[in-house]
Amino acid sequence: VVGGFIRKFAGFNGVFILLFILCLVSLIILLLTTYDIKGREESSAVAVKSFKPGIQYYGLVSFIFFRGFGISACASFLPLYIEQGMALDSLRSGVVLCISTVFMTFSLRPLSMLGKMFEQKNIIASGGAAVSIMYLLIPGVSGFQGIMVICAGMGVFGALSQPACTAALLEEGEKYGTGKAVGVFNMFMNMGFAAGSLIGSFVYGMFGIEYVFITSGMAGIAGCSVFLILSESNAKKELTEICERSYASKTEA
Repeated sequence: VVGGFIRKFAGFNGVFILLFILCLVSLIILLLTTYDIKGREESSAVAVKSFKPGIQYYGLVSFIFFRGFGISACASFLPLYIEQGMALDSLRSGVVLCISTVFMTFSLRPLSMLGKMFEQKNIIASGGAAVSIMYLLIPGVSGFQGIMVICAGMGVFGALSQPACTAALLEEGEKYGTGKAVGVFNMFMNMGFAAGSLIGSFVYGMFGIEYVFITSGMAGIAGCSVFLILSESNAKKELTEICERSYASKTEA
């Protein structure tokens, strides 16, 4: 919102000056508030876990890769679409771009409660698929109110999958090491960000901006499908292992 307001009256130069000032203030605050923390020496006897993730983890990184792809492509080309395709001014463009974040912020806490009632994999896939459908609907939207509704839906459904995805990642981290699990997860997310901007630019140049959002939506749905398939395979594998252990214990008895 602030960026759109400043751009309307001061242009892009004003926006970049604002960014410079914010970065400078952040750096000053960091330098004034941080202090030396003495790290604890880890014992050499502590065993290092080997990072051999299971099927569930592969499903999570597949999901976040395609999710990052959609977020990046949409974030890169939505401002261009709403200003050129929908002819909205800078101030209303800023409002549109912030509405998704606002709705996500206020939806995270109530929607996180759904994890107690439904399976994590269903929540993750439902939220991701719903956001992807929002991407597919963008080219058919006309008017300020319509794009506001779409962006609000993106925020709400994004908040639906985010807590469950984080919880699933932490569970995987307990098995294989939190640092490595989170690091690889973030690596795939950033790879999705890079791929979204790059492939989105090719799609925009060859087919038009509407197809960028269609590509983002299809990629998100593909990611959710891969995640569900791998999650089901992991569930069957775990059930088989439980049955085998139960049979083995009965045989020994």
